[in-house]
Amino acid sequence: MQNPSKDLTFIVYNAPSPPRYIKVKKSIIKSLFILIPFMVILSITLSYTYSFIYKLENNSLRSNIPIEIQKLQKENTELSQNLQYLKKNNEELISKLSKGGTSESSISSMNLFTMPIGIEDLRGKALINIDDIKITTTPKEIKLHFNMENQSNEKLQGYISVVQFQENLIQFYPVNELSQKDYKIEYTQGESFGFSRFRPTTATFNRYSNSSVKYKIFIFSRTGNLLAYKQIAARNLANE
Repeated sequence: MQNPSKDLTFIVYNAPSPPRYIKVKKSIIKSLFILIPFMVILSITLSYTYSFIYKLENNSLRSNIPIEIQKLQKENTELSQNLQYLKKNNEELISKLSKGGTSESSISSMNLFTMPIGIEDLRGKALINIDDIKITTTPKEIKLHFNMENQSNEKLQGYISVVQFQENLIQFYPVNELSQKDYKIEYTQGESFGFSRFRPTTATFNRYSNSSVKYKIFIFSRTGNLLAYKQIAARNLANE
């Protein structure tokens, strides 16, 4: 008995040329019947997948546009506020230079600072309130904690300086050294700040003894005006 052929034979007539015989394996034809539908299905699936991903990315970009616009608007507002603040400071400096004098202050410790011409004592306007004062200690350090509350209707910026008195020793925060030129501190060497509502501060000092300490807190504006001042009564550290 003859075994079935594994090939298919195709006869191609192209007169007047003699017929041509083309043999194709049956396994190849079967593979084509399987492969072609698979490729079609795969192509359709990939097409839908790409379309879905493209729509998701497009929607994501569209949703991010308002967020980016809000960020740019916020940055623009902050830049405008800073520009207005710089203009105001410039006007204050011009006004001080035109006056050509320095206002007197009743605070004796003010002579520890090198101040610009025409500074003003603005404590009467009650722009900043200093409260929640607390002192913590370690064997090597003394820390003074306090909060500043902005009581004005605008953002305040400037510098914080704290002076610690202990026996015959004076320490300064954040600068711990006096200028060798005139043994004073530039008010701009204080800790820089800018806030609209509340601002906590911690001033750290070295602990050299257990004797009592007292403090004076100075808050200056960018142009050197005295915004706030607080004197803290002596506290004994003997038992701490």
